[in-house]
Amino acid sequence: EQTARGTIESGMNNNEFELANDNIVDVRYIELPLTDKETGVFGSTTNNSIFANYAYEIEYTAGGGLIDIQSDLERAINDKIIPPLMSNTKSAVVGVSLNPADQVLESIECSRKEVDNNCNLVKGTVTVFLQEDADVGDEDQIALDAIKSGMDNDEFVSSNTNIYDVRWVQFPLTDPETGTFGVQADYSVEIDYAYELEYDQAGDFQTIQSELEKGINEEVIPAVMGNSSLGVVGVATSPTDQILNGVPCSRQADGNKCALMKGALTLHLKDEESASAEEQAIDAIRSGMDNDRFDSINESIKDVRYVELPLTDENGLFGTNSSSSVEVDYAYELEYNKDGNISDIISDAERAINEEVIPAVMGGSEPSAVGVSAVPDDQVVETVPCSVQPANNYDCVVIMGTVTVYLDDKNPPLSSSEEMESTVREAISDAMSIDNDIVSSNDDIRDIRFVSIATDENGLKGITSPNPIEVTYLYEVEYLPVGQITQIRPDLERAINDAVLPDVFVASDIIGVGTYPEDKINLNVACQEITDNNRCNVFTGILTIYVKDPALEEAARQQAIETVRTSMDNDEFDALDESIVDVRFLDGSDPAGASREVNDGNTSRNLGYQLGVGLGVPLGLGLIGAALIYLTKKDDDDEQESFAELEDIVMSTEAAEVE
Repeated sequence: EQTARGTIESGMNNNEFELANDNIVDVRYIELPLTDKETGVFGSTTNNSIFANYAYEIEYTAGGGLIDIQSDLERAINDKIIPPLMSNTKSAVVGVSLNPADQVLESIECSRKEVDNNCNLVKGTVTVFLQEDADVGDEDQIALDAIKSGMDNDEFVSSNTNIYDVRWVQFPLTDPETGTFGVQADYSVEIDYAYELEYDQAGDFQTIQSELEKGINEEVIPAVMGNSSLGVVGVATSPTDQILNGVPCSRQADGNKCALMKGALTLHLKDEESASAEEQAIDAIRSGMDNDRFDSINESIKDVRYVELPLTDENGLFGTNSSSSVEVDYAYELEYNKDGNISDIISDAERAINEEVIPAVMGGSEPSAVGVSAVPDDQVVETVPCSVQPANNYDCVVIMGTVTVYLDDKNPPLSSSEEMESTVREAISDAMSIDNDIVSSNDDIRDIRFVSIATDENGLKGITSPNPIEVTYLYEVEYLPVGQITQIRPDLERAINDAVLPDVFVASDIIGVGTYPEDKINLNVACQEITDNNRCNVFTGILTIYVKDPALEEAARQQAIETVRTSMDNDEFDALDESIVDVRFLDGSDPAGASREVNDGNTSRNLGYQLGVGLGVPLGLGLIGAALIYLTKKDDDDEQESFAELEDIVMSTEAAEVE
């Protein structure tokens, strides 16, 4: 080859070919490769370009330097694609470049090699530059076909004397079935990022998203697996990227669609001590988006723009607020460096937790929310110890947190408040169960562990103790005639429970609150206020609170009652049911002493009032007579049992009245 090339060069330099045709003026020899050694470019560059990605195995002798070998090979590959792309005068291609540089995947072994040789798997990329106003065609495929042909026919082996073989590898590297390249290991870390995806209206979003996820994976693979010291042995597209509905893109051209996306991928690690390589992965994704390397993945993609995390702003809000919202409380143990600033640590953790909730309630085709807020602030529960002894030089605290989810006023979600709470807590729990962005949100955080405080099937929220205290109080519920107290009461009890725990849990020795036993209609006390034809019932509210220290029983009792009073005074429960007019705390009443009022002569008046007003006058009057006859047959010792049975009459007869 060298002899032939030398002969050709000599003939041109000595003008031996000018006689071949009368019209030839001059034939001048040009050194190969055509690709400029300094810039890696042949031709000219423009702002209109596409990328052609591929992969190959390069086997070379042990004495060869990989950097020099790879440099020579890349220029030879670039030269190979020049003729098919630029030999046609009608072609819109004005230049080709070997940039960005090919990347060696040190963590992956070649499929085969000679015993004494070295071998590496390499991800390659060439850039094709088009005329500024030209449409993108099949230029990337033309380039890939030329490269594959050159490798299959050993055309690149001679580009460096140390090259033994160059073998084409099927691309993309990511397995289309599993979404993984490399191996799935026992240790892994999830990498989160965000981006805006602008695309043509005619494009199929699901197809675009799937192809883009794989393309992003391909960009990350060499960045994290090109250095074996990072310990990354696999990269997966899972979990699936999620569209965040209800939040507009920062910009989009007329006629295009655009979606804000929360992306994620998983790095599989060799062992627990391996570096997460998060920085390398994020840098690769950002660079790929900033340099438009994903725009040619699908013909409908117009632009892919990187969005900085966290999405939550400095006020703790992502999206927009609304008049309808659900506050979801949760708890966690935070283990942190003693020298760290606990306020900053909690603040960073709050925003990171918010980031985990956002896709859970705002993602998917039918989002439940238009906004998520980290407000109100998380608070330290000083009276409750962590379940695990912290490591040396670390402290641990229990944190009571709250996330506010803002609902779409125009299109309210189909899910209930309880389902929303479950979704949020599950998202937080899942995030805290693995190494994640919550732990890495602050360098002083060592570990975060989710603590369940969801209301269980027995109405308990929080933690039990050997020291339960029953707290009773009175309140009245005024509601419209169309309302059903049997439906209002359970929701109201849960809401009171939810209101009490976050407040008392962080400020006292109360560690749990239960709605059991159920609140009871109190037939001895008449409603104090009622409007028009509304209905009204007085309830004896009952909470069971659990404390660490029995000595604080009375203080805890008063604090729980004061929390209920404040919530009712602030009308926090009035929106629970559309039929509720008002929920009012009753001062000056002694629910524990209600039995002492049985013989004061007002029993039948109060009974009649609540039966008549609570169930509707016609039906109520009939029940009054039956109730009074029933009471006359009871001895004094049985009167309290009688009233309990009468309450069952009130609650069960409501359905008959509606029917």
